[in-house]
Formats: sequence, C-alpha cells, structure tokens
Amino acid sequence: EGEGGGEDNNGGEDRDGGGDVGGGGGAVNGGQGEGGQIPGRGGAVGVDGQVAWAEGYGLANVELAAPVTAETPFMLASVSKTVTATAVMQLWEDWLFTLDEDVNDLLPFAVDNPRVEDETIRVRHLVTHTSGIRDNWNQMPYSDGDSPVSLGEFVEGYFTPGGNFYHETQNFSPNMPGESYDYCNV
Repeated sequence: EGEGGGEDNNGGEDRDGGGDVGGGGGAVNGGQGEGGQIPGRGGAVGVDGQVAWAEGYGLANVELAAPVTAETPFMLASVSKTVTATAVMQLWEDWLFTLDEDVNDLLPFAVDNPRVEDETIRVRHLVTHTSGIRDNWNQMPYSDGDSPVSLGEFVEGYFTPGGNFYHETQNFSPNMPGESYDYCNV
C-alpha cells in the first residue's frame, strides 16, 4: 500500500504514524526552565541548508553570568541519539528499509559478532540496544570538539577484524541479538 498503515509488502510494519505527536508546547523562553535545572539552552532551525533562526537563552556560565548566544558551543553527546533515531525512523517511513532488515545489507562492511554463531543483527536490534554490540571505552576515541577520527572510520574500525578499534571480546557481548538489553553508544 505504500502510504498509510495496514498490511504491506514490507514486513507488515504499520507506518501510518498513529496519533498526534505534536502538542501545544509553546516557545522556548527564559533561561532557567521549570524548576531552575537548566541554566541555559540554544536552538536553531535550518531551511534548505541555511540557518533560518538561531537563538540562545539563559546562561552558558552561571559563575561568570556569561549568556548563551547563537554561537555558544554545546557538547552534543547523547543528544545526537535523538537526532539519529529520528533520521532512522524517517528513512523507515520512506520505505528505504524495514526494522527487521539485516544491517549487513545496509552497510559497506560486514558486522559479525565473533562471540556467537549464525547471528543476524537487525536495525530493530540497534535501535533497541539489543544487538549484542557493547561499548568498549578503551577503543572509543573521545575528545572535546571535533573528533580527529571520522565517524565512518571509527565505526568500520570498531566492527572489522584488524580495525584500529576492534576487539573481539570487548566490543561484543556473548548474547544473540534480541536476547538482552545492553545500552550502547556505538
């Protein structure tokens, strides 16, 4: 059927969105947020590859009373997971893959957990942290600012035997995909 929900030729996945995810949330304002837990924040909107709006609110440094501006850098860290998950689901909505698709059909290199036999890691396993992939902090380059290692180079090196960031026992759990939850940043 392509558009809308119901049965289709793509694994029977319902893609109609089902429900209002909008909501009347109002504009971002003030610096403190509810309960005073957020001293400052910033936001931006891009349109056609250009910044259409950017604004800072509150304080970047409370002790110095330095304001957040449109140019204030923020450490992204786990915030990027929200962006990544949104992008994954938009690609899924566009029928570019199913949640049960083997990740090896989507990547330019193979991912194989050397600790289990005959496993298939699916997109669903990645987004639910049940893939059998583990964080190996000894192999994960972390730096303030831009990483000297590209994301593509890191990911391929983490999953490919002989890669710069590969470790067959520390990068993978001994569990089959889908069997256990293990929060993972990779």
